[in-house]
Amino acid sequence: MRAIDLALIAVLATPCVVQAQAPESAELKSRLESGQPASPGQVTRTATGWKVATTASGFWWDPAMVGKKGFSVILNGDLSAKSPGNVFGVFVGGRDLVGRRPSYVSFQIKADGTYRLEVWDQGENHNRIPWTQHRAITVAIGDEPTRYRIRLDVHPLRLDFVVNDIKMHSINRSTVRAEGIVGLRLGAGLNMDIADFRIEPID
Repeated sequence: MRAIDLALIAVLATPCVVQAQAPESAELKSRLESGQPASPGQVTRTATGWKVATTASGFWWDPAMVGKKGFSVILNGDLSAKSPGNVFGVFVGGRDLVGRRPSYVSFQIKADGTYRLEVWDQGENHNRIPWTQHRAITVAIGDEPTRYRIRLDVHPLRLDFVVNDIKMHSINRSTVRAEGIVGLRLGAGLNMDIADFRIEPID
C-alpha cells in the first residue's frame, strides 16, 4: 500500500474532537435588566476564571459565544458567604440584547434553594416558572463559599435545566428559540468567583 493511502487511512481513523468554547475577551459586554444604558457591574477574567462584582441585575455575554443545534451551557462558581446578593444563572437564545425588544431563555437560582425560568420574546415576558424551591440547590450556610454547578442542556427536542448534576426541569424545545447568544444572568450585589463558564456541543 502506498504511503499516501496509509496517511489517508490514519486521518480518517482519527476522531474529530470539538473543543468547548469559553469567553475570549477580558471583560464581557453587559446591559441592565431594565435595558437602561448603564453598567450593572463587572465580570472580569482572573488567573483561575472570572470575578463577579455586580451593582444591579443584568446580562453579561461574549458575542462570539453562540449556541447552535445541540449544546450545553456550563457555569461552576463559588458564592461568597458575605455576598449581599445571591441570584445567578445563565441564558441562551439571546437576540437583540442591546435593543429594546430582547429575546432569551433565562435559568437562575438563589442560594436560598429556589430557581426560576424566564422566557422573553421580543421584550415580552412569558414567565415559565416563578421562584420555586428545589432540593438540588444547595442552601448557603456558614462562613465558607458555597460551590454551585449549573448546566443548561439544549437537546434537539428539549431543554434540560440541571443543578449540581440533578435535572430539575425540562421544556419542549419547540416552544422556545434556544439558538443564539449565550451568557450570564446575574442579580444585584453579587460577589462570586466563577471557575468555569463555557459552552460545549452535545449530540
